[in-house]
Amino acid sequence: MSEALALRWRDVDLTDGTLHVRGTKTAGSDAPVPMIEPLATELRAHRSRLAGRGLYLTKANALEFTQDRRNVLRAVYQAGDDAGLNPDGVERIGCHDLRHSCAGLLFAAGRSAPTVAAVLRHADTRTTLTTYAGLVETNRSELRQDLDVAFGGGKR
Repeated sequence: MSEALALRWRDVDLTDGTLHVRGTKTAGSDAPVPMIEPLATELRAHRSRLAGRGLYLTKANALEFTQDRRNVLRAVYQAGDDAGLNPDGVERIGCHDLRHSCAGLLFAAGRSAPTVAAVLRHADTRTTLTTYAGLVETNRSELRQDLDVAFGGGKR
């Protein structure tokens, strides 16, 4: 959340599709990260809405999102509720869960730990592996095959 709240327009490069969030955590945090196209599309629309209100044109380096932490968390909770991800008796989906989901999806897609670390902007890949590289549920069924192949009992 701190990274999203620190984002400024000067850090958004819609031409090459990258975000540069500087000075938020570690030296590794200063590395640019790629944007997926739906995010770039939403940022273009957001910039257009701001320009329509005369805000972007007069405050080019204003904070991208002028929400405070509580409002951001409330919005994430509401999105989780709307998506049916927050049943009774279960801790509600929060901001850091989005980061865990990103890491899990990248690992499930077969991306390497250094690649996932770069996207998460970890300076040390060990942090990524320690925190995020648990068994991905969608890959659990493949585990038996991988073990069979590793121990010579099967073919992949």
